Amino acid sequence: MKRLATAVALMGVLCALAGCAESSAGEVASPAAEPSTIPEPNFSGPYAAEFHQAFALAPDDEIRQMLVDETISDKEFQTVEQRYSTCLSSRGVTHGGFESDGSSSFTFESGMTSDEANAAADECSRSEGVDAVMWMYYTVRENPTNADTSQAMVACLIRAGVVPSTLTVEDLKAGKDLEQATVSRQEYFTAYNSCDADPEHAYAG
Repeated sequence: MKRLATAVALMGVLCALAGCAESSAGEVASPAAEPSTIPEPNFSGPYAAEFHQAFALAPDDEIRQMLVDETISDKEFQTVEQRYSTCLSSRGVTHGGFESDGSSSFTFESGMTSDEANAAADECSRSEGVDAVMWMYYTVRENPTNADTSQAMVACLIRAGVVPSTLTVEDLKAGKDLEQATVSRQEYFTAYNSCDADPEHAYAG
C-alpha cells in the first residue's frame, strides 16, 4: 500500500516514501534523465505497472538495469543508497540511513534551512534513483504477489487508533485516510508504515 510518488510522496523518499516535510516546488532544478540505451522490457509480473512507472522515473541506465528483471536485490539497494548518501553529502546533508520500514532521516549543516535540506533530499532522490528503486524494493519485499491488502490495512489503522472506525477501503484507496487521521501527521505516518509492513499483525496486541 505504499504510494509511489513521482514528485516525492510517501517516500518524498525523505520519509520513506511516506511523506514528512515537503519542499518548496522549484527550489532545486531537477536534471534531465540521461538518454536510455536500454529498451524498456515488457514488464509482466505482479508489479508490471509499477515497474513501468519506475522505469520512466529512472535517471540513468544503471538504475534502469536494476529494474529490468522486476526485482531489486540487496546489492542494488545498497548501490542506490550509497549514491543518495554521496549526493546529499555534496550538498551539506548527512543521510541517516533507511530503516526496515523504508523511513529515512538526515541531518544538515548549520546555516542551512530545513526547506533547503528537504529540497536537496528531493533532488538527490530523483537524480540518484531513489524515487525509481527504493519504493519497489520495499513493496516487492513486503508483498511479493501484490495481493490486495487494503482491508487488512484499514483494520490495522483502526487498531492503531489513528483513524476513526468508520474508515473504509474506498477511503484508503482514494487517499482520504490522512484527512481522517485523529493524530498528528507524524504519528499517523508512523502507524501507517508499521501497518504497511505487517497489516495482519501490527497493533494486534
